[in-house]
Amino acid sequence: MLPKQLHDLQKFFQKFPGIGPRQASRFSFFLMKQNHSEIDKLINALENLKKDVSVCNECYMPTAKNANCTICTDTKRDKSALCIVEKESDAINMEDAGIYKGRYLVLGETISPIGESKTAKERLKKFTSQLKNDDDKKEVVLALNNTKEGNFTSMYIKKLFDENLEEGKVKITRLGRGLSTGSELEYADDETLKNAFESRK
Repeated sequence: MLPKQLHDLQKFFQKFPGIGPRQASRFSFFLMKQNHSEIDKLINALENLKKDVSVCNECYMPTAKNANCTICTDTKRDKSALCIVEKESDAINMEDAGIYKGRYLVLGETISPIGESKTAKERLKKFTSQLKNDDDKKEVVLALNNTKEGNFTSMYIKKLFDENLEEGKVKITRLGRGLSTGSELEYADDETLKNAFESRK
């Protein structure tokens, strides 16, 4: 019933996290009603994203191509603290709350007991290798979602550190009270995040 071009656009929007068929249709119809100048702005934004945006070599947060992010290059940040999160939005939520002054490591995904989780494992392997040659004692905060997937990822990280780092090399803590089972950091309010950070152990 719909033109193929519109149908293809709807299918693309359905790939977005949390977007179902109805919402994808709304997005497509909305774009169809925009004038050409608005469509051109969207096209330019996507072209610029493709051309100029990459991920930081250190923490994997979004940044300009061939450059480390503003967090990793900030000399005022606490280099002895590193917070491991699943998604970029988790780190952004913490920054907005102003509760953490260290650095981050974005896994990009949780680690599955049955799937490959290639991206997260490669990033953790690189980070663990860097820790071996780092003389500073560090605190690694596991700020992962309080879900089955997040908890399994935390166990994987602890085991990886135990197998590859000397005892006492890092202090591993997890977010404490405030985050209920099944909750996601991305949607936690500032006070909840603050309580969870202050009670980490």
